Amino acid sequence: MIKVCHFSSVHSRHDVRIFQKQCVSLVKAGYDVTFVVCDDIEDEIIDGVKIVSTGYKQKNRLERYFSSSKRVFRLAFKIDADIYCFHDPELLRFAKYLKHKNKKVIFDSHEFYALQLLTKTYIPKCLRKLVSQIYQVVEKHSLRYVDAVLTPCTINGKNYFQNKAKKTIFIGNFPKISEFYNAFIPDSTKENSACYTGSLTFERGLYHLGLASNKIEGRLVLAGEFSSKEFEEKVMGINKKGNLVYAGILSKDDVVHLYKKSKIGICTLLDAGQYYQIDTLPTKAYEYMSMGLPVIISDTRYAVKLLKKYSFGLPVKSDNADEISKAIMYLLENSKIAIQMGEEGRRAVRDIFNWENEAIKLRQLYSELLEKGYED
Repeated sequence: MIKVCHFSSVHSRHDVRIFQKQCVSLVKAGYDVTFVVCDDIEDEIIDGVKIVSTGYKQKNRLERYFSSSKRVFRLAFKIDADIYCFHDPELLRFAKYLKHKNKKVIFDSHEFYALQLLTKTYIPKCLRKLVSQIYQVVEKHSLRYVDAVLTPCTINGKNYFQNKAKKTIFIGNFPKISEFYNAFIPDSTKENSACYTGSLTFERGLYHLGLASNKIEGRLVLAGEFSSKEFEEKVMGINKKGNLVYAGILSKDDVVHLYKKSKIGICTLLDAGQYYQIDTLPTKAYEYMSMGLPVIISDTRYAVKLLKKYSFGLPVKSDNADEISKAIMYLLENSKIAIQMGEEGRRAVRDIFNWENEAIKLRQLYSELLEKGYED
């Protein structure tokens, strides 16, 4: 049996993109799959995936780069897999070693890190551009030893890895049909509310959602983890009507329940880093669409273009609380239109934006790597 090893020094052992989608799909395709992670939890086997831990959880970013990444790589290399797939930029430096050991090497670039570095508050603002440029040089050099790069989408219509990687495969962060799509109930009881789920940060528009909540009749429910206690207090303190509700960090079942009760899904990320340039929607938007919720979404070039084909929601300026509140009220007051938009979103997910389609591309890549390989 062909052995595959995924390894990450950052992501959790239950990470949706890595474990729930890629690893589980590869097990179903007949591969022996191990996922090496950096945490302090015991090893286990879930859905056929062997999860192996370093037994150590890093305390800060410096430790993650200099210590944790080495721990994860050393443990991953002991697996002696045929194909290795790593998921963090700090692991790029190990690609050369793997290639020299005649392994097939895949880099799953979850984000466009050079752009995201420009938004990282832990890097002094005056140094962010320099750090981004240095990363691009390291990335380009390391990709010489990578057989294929996985990435969720193009950026401004172009392949970011063109002339950098030997092969690029676009694997979208789309939901499984078996999860949210099949959980849809058309006649479920809906509350007069909109919801936002995910990371609760300023860059994801939470401050402006807080402002918008004062201008709507109905509830706005937030679920996820705030970036800090101070930011949570700031956002929740903006609301004076008592209709902004923080539901906490929810399990997947509770998220589905929230979607069933809500009339609208909101995803208004700000124009920061890669968000307004990538040719895809945030993962949560696809979840809303799967559950038949009309989506209020940032007016990115890609979203506006997609809405012309599938009228699944309304685009708004993500930093304009007035536009956001008006869009919420429009959909709450026009239920027939909202339902039609929800149906359009489900059609888009059924036809295109689902993991089942992406899994086919993933399996094809692994087969090609084993059968033909690519020149070094």
